[in-house]
Amino acid sequence: MTIPSTVITYLFLIPLGLLGGITSYTDIRYGKIKNIHLLLGLIYSICLYSFLIVYSTYGIHQPGNLKYLFNLFLNGSFAFLCGYLLWRFDLWAAGDAKLFSLFAFLIPLEFYSRSYISLFPSATLLIDAFLFICSAFIVEMLCKLTLSLYGIARSFLRKIKEGFRLSFSDFFRMRWGVLKSFIIETGKLFLLCTSALIAIEGLSIFLKKIIPSANISHPLLFQTFFFALQIILFRSLWKNKIFVRLILVAGAVCGTIFLLSHNGILLLNLVKNSIILLLLVGVVMQMVYTYIESHETRRIRAKDVCLGSFITPESLLYIENEFKKKNKADELGTCCSDGLTRIQADLIRDVFENDDSIRINVYKTFFFAPFIFLAFLFTILTKGSFLFFLLDL
Repeated sequence: MTIPSTVITYLFLIPLGLLGGITSYTDIRYGKIKNIHLLLGLIYSICLYSFLIVYSTYGIHQPGNLKYLFNLFLNGSFAFLCGYLLWRFDLWAAGDAKLFSLFAFLIPLEFYSRSYISLFPSATLLIDAFLFICSAFIVEMLCKLTLSLYGIARSFLRKIKEGFRLSFSDFFRMRWGVLKSFIIETGKLFLLCTSALIAIEGLSIFLKKIIPSANISHPLLFQTFFFALQIILFRSLWKNKIFVRLILVAGAVCGTIFLLSHNGILLLNLVKNSIILLLLVGVVMQMVYTYIESHETRRIRAKDVCLGSFITPESLLYIENEFKKKNKADELGTCCSDGLTRIQADLIRDVFENDDSIRINVYKTFFFAPFIFLAFLFTILTKGSFLFFLLDL
């Protein structure tokens, strides 16, 4: 008996729809993705893959279908590796990474047909999720800015008046400090982005020699993904020294190979793309950073932190200095992408237990599962990517 292809497609999509709906609800309602739902999704994926392998081999005697399943599994494996690396570098929560991997394993490849990336087509799913989050932030930011124009104008005029009260030397010293910091940070970002673009181009050329059909290089795609990570994860990628060294070394090696192989024009084009995109997204990035710091944080007593709290960089630096004063810096450790661990929260509460006046800033709880689900729905309905939809506009 032959099972219609439509039915097989439903075997992939219906459970994904249920998983996306349930995890979106728990993420919004409780601020987390429950492991039991991810485990059930994993078990279902294993059972479905096993059934299709047996069905293709012994049921309809079409072992050629195994190639499709292999490509689907390969895509899911790349998604799992990507999610693991983002989690390993403290750039993403473990639950979000697992959920993305499940979506990658179960979305049929034909639904990526209009924005297909060889080997890793579900990369567009992840990028779309970040873009939807960026769009939500920008829309919310613009709405609030529109409603508070009067207050902003008054604040701006007040700052101008305060500026005129400063002496020329104080004003110059203040502005030079800001400008110097801006130049340094922008230079770091440009160097890292350019190195990443050169490295991904080198990887693409290498893969084309091994697998002629492979084509993963898309500078704008990668840069947008890089940009989305910067905005949504509230941190700069270059703060992780291991990640920075890997990207810089890979970029330097690939750049040297391009020069030695007389591909200087390609190298210049990559640098040009990096400059243009950095200029285009720089203003939006700064707007979103400013908005997040002023509207997406709340002020609490230091002794009220709890498991999973996300402390802002400035407050975290203050806490680390206090721990150093008490010779407890090694006990605190490094805060990961899932927020404070129970041990870290207990340590901070113990240090600030007798001081009610100390206040710190923490980020508001943010949910990611609904945006992965939204990206999934967009992919299913359009068989394309939201990123490429924007580029077409």
